[in-house]
Amino acid sequence: MSDKNEDASRMEDVENEITDEIAEKEKEVVEDDGRTVADMSGIEGHASFLGSVIGLRGDRRRRREITDELGGKTEGSGVDMTRDEKRWFIGGALGAALLIALAFGLGLGLIILLMVLIW
Repeated sequence: MSDKNEDASRMEDVENEITDEIAEKEKEVVEDDGRTVADMSGIEGHASFLGSVIGLRGDRRRRREITDELGGKTEGSGVDMTRDEKRWFIGGALGAALLIALAFGLGLGLIILLMVLIW
């Protein structure tokens, strides 16, 4: 009986040591080194469905108007495409997605067929 008590007390000691080590690691203070991971100063708010319904998306329109007045493009403003190019782009993306969906569907169908034949 005493062996079991000794084993239990050893296990409790080991568990206490582990929790103490974890607590010490959590207490470590991380100092700020001053680096900027992502500059979020230009973000005014996020676009959402509710915001577009209420009319809170005017900031993007205002920036576009200012850019048009100045006659230049903002950094990362996108690519100018014609209507046909946009349709081809959307069609290509949809075609790729449907091809992937078809592959998954065929694979699932094959698995179901094999299960039916085995059972």
